[in-house]
Amino acid sequence: MASLGLWNLVIIALVTVVLRRIWRRDRHIIFNATALNQYPALSKLLRFLQHPISTILIQIILILLISRGLIYTGWVAYRLTQADAPFWDFKQFYVVSQILFERLNPYDLATFAEAQCQWVNECYQGSFIYFPNIMPFIWFLGYFDLPGASSFWVVLHFIAILFILWGCSRLLMTNSNVLKIVILVFCALIYGVVFDLRVGNVSTIIVALLVWCVIYARENRNVAAGILLGISTIKPTISALFFLYFLFKRRWKVLVGCLVTTSILLGAGFLIIGDPLLETIRLYLENYRWVFANHPSGDPFTAPARIDLGVIGPRLLPQQPTFAKVFSQLLSLVSLVFVGLCFYRKYQKQGERRAIELADIALIGCLSILIFYSQRHTTAILVFTVIYLVNYAIKTVNANQLTPQKIGLLITGLIILLSQTGWLYYRILEPLEGSWKAGDVNYLTQITIGTFPNYSLLILLGIIGILASEEPISDSTL
Repeated sequence: MASLGLWNLVIIALVTVVLRRIWRRDRHIIFNATALNQYPALSKLLRFLQHPISTILIQIILILLISRGLIYTGWVAYRLTQADAPFWDFKQFYVVSQILFERLNPYDLATFAEAQCQWVNECYQGSFIYFPNIMPFIWFLGYFDLPGASSFWVVLHFIAILFILWGCSRLLMTNSNVLKIVILVFCALIYGVVFDLRVGNVSTIIVALLVWCVIYARENRNVAAGILLGISTIKPTISALFFLYFLFKRRWKVLVGCLVTTSILLGAGFLIIGDPLLETIRLYLENYRWVFANHPSGDPFTAPARIDLGVIGPRLLPQQPTFAKVFSQLLSLVSLVFVGLCFYRKYQKQGERRAIELADIALIGCLSILIFYSQRHTTAILVFTVIYLVNYAIKTVNANQLTPQKIGLLITGLIILLSQTGWLYYRILEPLEGSWKAGDVNYLTQITIGTFPNYSLLILLGIIGILASEEPISDSTL
């Protein structure tokens, strides 16, 4: 424990030294911004924040947030390299790699259940429903024992998180390193970014690929963007709408790069599995149907971790399953039409279709969570929304177009994003999971706090759409 306490002090000291140096060098960029001083309320707020006590409190809060995040992430990483680590989703990938080394088909339910009991000591009927294009990225895990493979997966997730934050820094419209640090801390606090590390899913890796796909597409490096988009199709529930978006934008090189990359990965995946193509497809479809008919994570009535629109109807109307399903599908359809209308209005207004705008990407990210099967780790895609709202605020201030309505929408959006961090999921919703699955959570709790993330994401989609319809033209930075 003494060693752990010493490491905590070292991390806090390093964060303090680095942050104070950046603060002294850069804080004048924000505090002396003439654009902000045009608004009396913001001018008063800046003067208050420039007070020595205020600056000390801000620095202390940032130091504690960053230090706690680093310490917690380090502890999670250490815990996940142990043989008895929870690492739920990663264990599926490890089991599949061992099945592939035995030249068996991982989509066969009996084979998967036997291997799962043998290799990770979890003796119940599990399943694997990722497409074959993921096989080239996980088959080599069979060369390692479980702790060694876990260590590699943790390092890969750390690299993905760093690339997400680096990409977000590239997308931010500010020259202030202090503001960048604040926003990047906000991005890191989005629950899916670190939670994905705990479960060992690939959502963080997919979001890192999509962040850089967007960056390359905005820089007209279309082939590179297409390759990254093609790799991201290993989790199509996150990346599928991005393909349709680039199709709408007529980015043909991106689409060709994506299709070629996906085809190569699928071909390699089928070769690694080794069974006849039609047999593998048949087993996959059986696997898929079994999951959504029998597995608790696929049941909208008993899956508290789902944050998509597909569970709202069943939770509101548990006694009327048919009408509940129709209601959820109607919500998804309305959301899809809303985003389509937003794109159409922007195209009619601007007359420019090929430009890749963050407003569009933020809409696509929210819509991907809402209309496809989504669990909490997919909230990592909301980093696009964080960056968009901050950039929108900067452009609005610089263009002198700030209004009470826009302030209200921006604040509401940021509050909703705060609700997508650990204070709600980790502190409130996760402790409810066991009793929820056992049927011990009452109806009112299920449709209020239990479904709040679903409602809030729907509201966030509306906020982004409204702001995007009135986006200022200014591209100057703060």
